[in-house]
Amino acid sequence: MAGRRRLRPVEGLLAPAVSETVQALPARPEDSAAVRLAERYAAQIDEAHQIAAELAEIVPAGDDQARRLDALTKRVEAHTVLSELGPRLLAVLVELGATPKARGQKAPAAGPSRLAALRESRGA
Repeated sequence: MAGRRRLRPVEGLLAPAVSETVQALPARPEDSAAVRLAERYAAQIDEAHQIAAELAEIVPAGDDQARRLDALTKRVEAHTVLSELGPRLLAVLVELGATPKARGQKAPAAGPSRLAALRESRGA
């Protein structure tokens, strides 16, 4: 059973969403390298998240300290992958015109924050 990965719901994965997004764009051969780069970034982010999730389930709280430390290290590495590759992925998607900002659209106006709504309900 070692080395086997659990299947994750597609809704939780970034790679299929990125693939769907770039497929919806006008097909331009000159964008193929950027598309592949975006897809690789998304796949690496998904893989790091999957490894961290598996380690969180495998290492029980009562296990020895070295194994728990190793699992924690892997989870931190997954967060590092996301923080390093997330902005890079977004930059590639912007270059491909796959974001509202890149298409010249304004982001939807945010409603009142929960804190503001709570204050308003209390009359503050």
